[in-house]
Amino acid sequence: RNATGANNVGLGHYSGTNGGSSTLSGDNNTLLGSGAKPISYSASNQFTVWAGASTTTGSGGYNVLSRNSSGQWIINITTSEVTSIGNGVSLEVNGTTGGVLMPRLTTAQRDAIVSPATWITLICTDCTATDGSTGVMQTYNGTTWKNHW
Repeated sequence: RNATGANNVGLGHYSGTNGGSSTLSGDNNTLLGSGAKPISYSASNQFTVWAGASTTTGSGGYNVLSRNSSGQWIINITTSEVTSIGNGVSLEVNGTTGGVLMPRLTTAQRDAIVSPATWITLICTDCTATDGSTGVMQTYNGTTWKNHW
């Protein structure tokens, strides 16, 4: 529905249309749920599971699970729509009731992230903590990686 791209699949009333006002022009997108919206209407190879939209207008709601055209994933446990992901982020989890097992990277793997997003967090497996142990949770503050120890 309202799709000019090729091989798009929308399951649910108004999926891919933003309540009928926007046209999905990318290719190979899959949108599930009433009013399901992609991260970008012009990008390709996206996947979204949508919840909470009006079944009569397709408006409202939020993405529960999304994959953008760069292969980055969002898991959203709140009731607010998430529309973008920062550079170097593989997965964004939005919620207030649980924790996350962080990615574990060596210093070389961490340093290979081009323009990391501010507040990206990981475990640096070969970094040294102040007590001499290895394996340190680190966050990029926009300028440098900071240890959490």
